[in-house]
Amino acid sequence: IKQLSLPGNSFQGVIPDRLGALSKLTLLSLSNNNLSGQIPEFSTVKLLKHIFLSNNDFEGAIPSWIGNNEDLQDLSLSKNSFSYT
Repeated sequence: IKQLSLPGNSFQGVIPDRLGALSKLTLLSLSNNNLSGQIPEFSTVKLLKHIFLSNNDFEGAIPSWIGNNEDLQDLSLSKNSFSYT
């Protein structure tokens, strides 16, 4: 799988950790759902360039792997419940 685009489906719960094993993923789009918890570890997904996770209920800190991804081109995390430390 190279692109996972499932926005606006009213999904609930957390993002399964096993999605972090999709090593060829370039786009992750799960905006406009009811996802919660923390964003799982995707640091092994080296090709991930587009992340759209806005309009959910994610909490905790924004993961460091997002900031460390030098290939990231698009990032949308608005309208969540992140904490900033």
